[in-house]
Amino acid sequence: MSFKPEIRKAVNNKFRNLCLESPNGMNINEQNETYGMVGKVNLSSKSIRPLIRRKRLTGGIDAMVNEGTLVGSLQRKADRKHFCGVTLVTLKHGVTACSCVIFGLPNDADLQQGTEYVVMAGDKKWETQDQKRLRDVQSFWKDSRCDMDPDIGIWQFGMGYFELSMAFPAAGGPDYAAGMPTSQDEYETLFKKFSENIEYAQGSVTKYCYTYGWGAKKYDVKLGDPTLFPPSLNKRAVQFISMKDCQDRLCNNGFCSFKVEKSGGFCLGVPDNSNGGLCKGDAGNPLICEKKFYGVGEEAPDCGSILKFSIFYKLDIDMIQSLKKKGSTASNLFTRRTRTQWLMITLTLISFVIV
Repeated sequence: MSFKPEIRKAVNNKFRNLCLESPNGMNINEQNETYGMVGKVNLSSKSIRPLIRRKRLTGGIDAMVNEGTLVGSLQRKADRKHFCGVTLVTLKHGVTACSCVIFGLPNDADLQQGTEYVVMAGDKKWETQDQKRLRDVQSFWKDSRCDMDPDIGIWQFGMGYFELSMAFPAAGGPDYAAGMPTSQDEYETLFKKFSENIEYAQGSVTKYCYTYGWGAKKYDVKLGDPTLFPPSLNKRAVQFISMKDCQDRLCNNGFCSFKVEKSGGFCLGVPDNSNGGLCKGDAGNPLICEKKFYGVGEEAPDCGSILKFSIFYKLDIDMIQSLKKKGSTASNLFTRRTRTQWLMITLTLISFVIV
């Protein structure tokens, strides 16, 4: 059985305007008054509806001061327009979506190298004018397996990476490498604590993971355009959808060639199953569970108004570990060079005083 026609249309529309034409968004919908059954939870229950409203689970809210500290904004340097989210794994390296580091299609070249793009990090406002929060991008590259499925137009192994021309200052900043698994097996074990835990399954009212970004908060279905973008970093509660349910929804309960799991992906939705996709500017947004980094999201066709979920991609721990080693080497070299410089200055001053 083929994919839903509306899904194919939505995907085609999405990738005509992919990546560099994206203004800056994250589909974080306002509270929806329509509820139904999700899993074994009746979301129309009078006891559940106030809980959802109170926790603002289906609406994006501003992130707290101590939240999303490793989340950044990828921007065009010329006009400072946000178009993708990023996650720093060192003070000089980061992870984003594959679609964010190429010109729209998987067979195109990586983004131009040099200083045409900047990353903003360390500020909740993506438009900040504080130059200490901005760093030029030195290079981009994509996962070697990254490609777009020809039938449905969804990314396979949709991971991208970047290196900055200069590290962000460490003073007062978080330890970006803290808590990261050191092997893929360790990561998979930790990941299953959430993905296979019924308390984190869609419809649960007990536990949630979160995604962070500056993407569109509303989406006009008739116009096919995002309509509201937050100036400050927003967060949104998300929960896991089983791989079978995800595959059935994507393939309209029939057979299709695209396999989410074999493409390094998994599915997340919002607790009440309302329009739940990442929107314009949300490609590259992180999945954070219990304050740890577990995945990278991709913009959903029609911002999730059709699929009602988003596809995220698992992390490649070997790649992240190699970035951490590069970051550590750069940091050590900088430290040694700085100490040497200070030593030379001190010796010069001593010689001057003696003379």
